[in-house]
Amino acid sequence: MKGTLPRLIGPALGALVLVVSAAAGWNFATALIASCCGLLAGSVAGLLVSRHKDQE
Repeated sequence: MKGTLPRLIGPALGALVLVVSAAAGWNFATALIASCCGLLAGSVAGLLVSRHKDQE
């Protein structure tokens, strides 16, 4: 359970970007690309958080 939350940051951010971009009226391809970028950024953030917690 300790490392679960940082691993959820990426998918949660990707889903949030997809929902917000769809609500903004973007076409599907643009929304999907933005969602993938959000997923990647969230995954990197989750990795950094988990590495920081492991060092403590």
